[in-house]
Amino acid sequence: SCTCPVRFWRTDMRELLLINNEPTPEDRGRIVRAGELGLTDPLYNIDALSAKLSAFGTVTVRHYTQLRTLDSAPDAIFLSGCFTDWDRERLRETFADELALIRETTAPLFGICAGLQLIGIAFGAPLVYPGEGYEEFGFLPQTVLAQHPLLTGLSGTLHCFEHHRGQLGAVPEDFRLLASRENCRVQMLAHESRPIFGAQFHPELQNATHRDGQRILENFFAYYVK
Repeated sequence: SCTCPVRFWRTDMRELLLINNEPTPEDRGRIVRAGELGLTDPLYNIDALSAKLSAFGTVTVRHYTQLRTLDSAPDAIFLSGCFTDWDRERLRETFADELALIRETTAPLFGICAGLQLIGIAFGAPLVYPGEGYEEFGFLPQTVLAQHPLLTGLSGTLHCFEHHRGQLGAVPEDFRLLASRENCRVQMLAHESRPIFGAQFHPELQNATHRDGQRILENFFAYYVK
C-alpha cells in the first residue's frame, strides 16, 4: 500500500519567503564544480533554490539584512545556504534579525546548510569547524535515524548534495536528530513541537540519479504548508 500523503497543492496561493544568506543582496552564491556532479554549470545558490521552490508557490527573496521590512507573514520560510566564507566571530551580531525570526516565527521554516547552522545557533547549539582539511562535497550518504513525515517514502540511507566546512557541534534543545553522518553528526533536524526543520545537505540540488532531496521538499509542503 502507498504511504504517500495525498497532496492538494495550491501553488498559486502560497507565499514563500526565501532568505538569502550570501554576503550581499546581489551575491547569488556560485556553486563551484557543479558540472562534475551532473548539475547545471554555472550554478548559483539563490537562483537554484528559488527556481526549485517556485514549483510550490510564489517566491519572494529577501537578504538577511532586509528582514525588518517584511510586509506580511509568508506561508513558509526557507533559509538559504551560503557558498561564501562567513565572519565566524560576528555571526550572532551579523544575523541578529534572522536569528530572532527563527525563534519567533510561527510559519513552517526549513533551513538549508548555513540555514540549518543558523537554526542551531538560534537555539543555543555551537557552530564548529573541524579543521582546514575538512570538507564535505558531493552526493554523499546520510543515515536516517528516525521515522518522520519529512522522510516518508525514503529508505534508511539518503543521498543528498553536501558542500560545507562547518557543522553544528550539538543537537539544540527541543530538537530531534533525523539523519547523521560519521564525519558530521547533525545532518537533519526537526523541532519537537514547532514546524522548524533543517538539513546540513542541500535537498534542492539534485541530479539524474540522486533525487532524495526532491522527496524531502515535497513532504515538507505536503505535511506542513497549507
